[in-house]
Amino acid sequence: MRAINSESGVTLITVLVCLFLLAAGISTLFRVLPLLDHLSRRSQGYVACTQLAEKIFQEVEEKFGQADGPEVPAYLEGTDADSPGYFYRLWFQEEKEGLYGVSLEITWKTRGKLEKRHFYDSFIRR
Repeated sequence: MRAINSESGVTLITVLVCLFLLAAGISTLFRVLPLLDHLSRRSQGYVACTQLAEKIFQEVEEKFGQADGPEVPAYLEGTDADSPGYFYRLWFQEEKEGLYGVSLEITWKTRGKLEKRHFYDSFIRR
């Protein structure tokens, strides 16, 4: 028969320390997940907003960029059918003859709170 060595094997204290560390890690994970979800939703809103701004600037340049096109207004506002829940306002300012600056403000609602992003672009009326 062999003698049992008291230094080999897993002790109860080792198991308890491992369970404590595992519980602390899981607890931290559950506290971080809502923050990650919030940041993910926020970035999705910013990406959608930026894509809408690019689309609006492109439409503005196509519509008002031609010299024989309609007169450039001082202000426009509206919504986009492809982006429900987003509202935009545009301000035009002629910086030089034929060069227009466009300020764009996009507003949308996230979890009951209004979010706003501002963009700026310019175009040449040819």
